[in-house]
Amino acid sequence: MASKKQLAQIDFQTVPSLINPEAGYVGLSAKSDGLYQRRPGAAEEKLLTSIDASILVNQTAHGFSVGNAVGLSGSTWIKAKADSVANAVTIGLVSQVVDANNFRYVKGGILAGTYTPGANYFLSTTVAGALMTLAEPEVWSAGNVRQYIGTGTKTGTGLDLEIDIGDEISFDVVNDKHVDGVSYNEATRVLTLTRTAGLPSLSVAIPYPSSDIAFEARDVTKGVAQTYVLDMMASWPYIIQSIVCESNGTLSGVSVKINSTPVGGLSSLIVGTKAESTATSSNSVAKNDVVTINTSASYSGSPTLIRVKMKIKRV
Repeated sequence: MASKKQLAQIDFQTVPSLINPEAGYVGLSAKSDGLYQRRPGAAEEKLLTSIDASILVNQTAHGFSVGNAVGLSGSTWIKAKADSVANAVTIGLVSQVVDANNFRYVKGGILAGTYTPGANYFLSTTVAGALMTLAEPEVWSAGNVRQYIGTGTKTGTGLDLEIDIGDEISFDVVNDKHVDGVSYNEATRVLTLTRTAGLPSLSVAIPYPSSDIAFEARDVTKGVAQTYVLDMMASWPYIIQSIVCESNGTLSGVSVKINSTPVGGLSSLIVGTKAESTATSSNSVAKNDVVTINTSASYSGSPTLIRVKMKIKRV
């Protein structure tokens, strides 16, 4: 039977209760577990189910509050603290305290709360479960763990979580009697030693290490050009160094793009057995850029998936 398109007009009206809507109206109610509707004289019906990415944990007298950074010590949940590797065990942040013995936590996404827009938050070295922003220059003690947790959203009403594994702080002995200070500039990644006796300061630039962005899609449709997002919004500038791809068939004309601009050396790729291709030009990603991998309609065999590992280096 052919479908018909009909134009409908919906009039909204504020009512004191959705228990029994007036004739001709349908009541809509948004609840914590989804969207409901109620027709006159009928029972309530669920239209949509909400998706809760939080994880429920039962622990007697947990003592946590919303926003606490928490992790496991053995089988016990504790407030994480960046004063040592043993204590910097952040797995997630508490998103809801159900009751004294139950709580929910999230490992990613946006955690609602009041945070400084654009500010980077790290696990506190002094208060268990708390977060902190860093001074300039940064101040650390040996044994501390520099663990990034997330960044305040533009509106200041949430924290965009991207929990890092963390780096332990250690200091080597500097055998120079004239060195009287050590500072580190996070923005430029420059370590500076200040010296007395009129000697110039010594500065060392510390490059970012390379890292990977992994991706897998299992909904490849042969003969159809498709676009998959590798980085929906770059958190910082970086260089795409290379990409490793494979498929269970053969996909031709595959390309990596930055804001729809093909990356040199990573366009018109043939993806089949696992192989690495090196970026040669147009491979600089700016903050907030979008990086995608794009298939074409050309193929052979029966490809249904594509796996990708993109090697990047922050700048």
